[in-house]
Amino acid sequence: MIIMHPWFIFIIVSTVSLSICYLAYLAFFRNESRFVQLRSFLLVSMLISLLIPLAPLRIQTGIPDKHQSVQEAISTAGSGIVVNEIPGAIQSEDTTVTNLSHNKLNTALVVIYLSIVLIVLLWNLFQILKIASLYLSSQKRKQGGFTLLTSDKIQAPFSFFFWIFLPTKLSDLDECNKIIAHERIHGNEYHSLDLLLANMLCAMMWFNPLVWRLKYSLQQVHEYLADEGALKTGIDKNNYMVLMLNLAAETRLIPLHSSFNRSLVKNRIIMMTKKSVYRQNRWKILILIPLAALLLLGVACVNGSRDVHNANTDPQSNVVFAVEAVKMNVIYVGVDNPVTIVASGIDQTDLEVSIDNGTIRKEGGNYIINPAHYGTATVNIAADGEKIGSKEFRVKNLETPQPYLVLEENLIQGGEITLADLVKAKGISVVIPNFIFDVKFQVVSFNVNVTEGGITIIEKSDSEMFTDAQKNLIRRLRPGQTCIIGEINAVGPDGIMRELSPMIFQING
Repeated sequence: MIIMHPWFIFIIVSTVSLSICYLAYLAFFRNESRFVQLRSFLLVSMLISLLIPLAPLRIQTGIPDKHQSVQEAISTAGSGIVVNEIPGAIQSEDTTVTNLSHNKLNTALVVIYLSIVLIVLLWNLFQILKIASLYLSSQKRKQGGFTLLTSDKIQAPFSFFFWIFLPTKLSDLDECNKIIAHERIHGNEYHSLDLLLANMLCAMMWFNPLVWRLKYSLQQVHEYLADEGALKTGIDKNNYMVLMLNLAAETRLIPLHSSFNRSLVKNRIIMMTKKSVYRQNRWKILILIPLAALLLLGVACVNGSRDVHNANTDPQSNVVFAVEAVKMNVIYVGVDNPVTIVASGIDQTDLEVSIDNGTIRKEGGNYIINPAHYGTATVNIAADGEKIGSKEFRVKNLETPQPYLVLEENLIQGGEITLADLVKAKGISVVIPNFIFDVKFQVVSFNVNVTEGGITIIEKSDSEMFTDAQKNLIRRLRPGQTCIIGEINAVGPDGIMRELSPMIFQING
């Protein structure tokens, strides 16, 4: 079995998305004369192909049967059952040899893929360097925000962003003006930026013939747009087509730029003479909406199947494994979060476990995770240096606790109280109600506020205990008066200082 790295899954999903979009373009758009719509469709298709694989949507497509054996191992891991006694977990030497051959094949595929990507990128870089060389060796003059460059080394006119390159042999002023009008459209509409994006996609998906066809179609649409824009400046159509035919025999120099000289002169002439048929064609581009929805559905199914596969199967050795939180499906900062980790055919003592957020340690039959910060934490499992799999947990900060007055064995949060009970209260305790973990909070300060004769008197404690001054202030209270214990500051095991809500007590006797 050939195993796919997440990056290769991204490449494959992106390639499929781009191919489907381009096939839709060929089916519905390639004979259209609304060139702006054609360009928009192709550009949106390229962006969709890059963004669709990143969609976090997931649709579960099933659970492998062998997952059940691992779940049974989790439920009984604390009872002394050895993980490598799971039925079907013993692996033969043939399986090991097969896994090694798969690893070698995967490595070879990665090397081949990246080698060709590098070749294509270097070729693109070479083209850019050629343009830069022509820029440095050419005579330059400014004209309407563009730089006109002329040189004997330029074989045919072309443009790159706001640089327009013209061969020295092109001396006819009228022809030059027509060419410049054409190339200005390329520059003003940033066609070179489109081509750079298309070239990056060609490097990433070099194995897909449709991505090269898409780039060709995009260049063709650029020429249609430039021809259309040039004719709108008042250039005579017949003279313009004659100029195109005269330049058709010239050699095209650099494939990265927008070039006046295109090999498909016939198609350009057809498009210039074709009458635009608008009717309801303008709404055709909305086909991208159901197309994107269909692609998102496909990606959600792919993500769901990957989740099931990654949760149970080692992509390198087909080892069945599971990582499950013992108490909750999330883990908390500052708390010992127990998790159970089992893998078929491997004793727990042979597992190599690590985490990318905080620490993880072995304790008894479980592992204890202490995350360092909010976000996510990924537990990675390996054995003998070979990765088995990973599991990602959500990491949350502790919930805001509630303060309570400690009165003998009782905790009181507010309301009516006798003066005798309030005086003999030990101090302030802070807990998270109904929380599954036993979390200790330390009260670092609180105030006792009492109003006497319209004046508020405040006494502060720098611990969880009442000070003598606070006790004396409380003793002066009379029935019907109110005592507010506020500005309660407490710090939890996550190190976060929290100011808690006040407690209000009314003396009733």
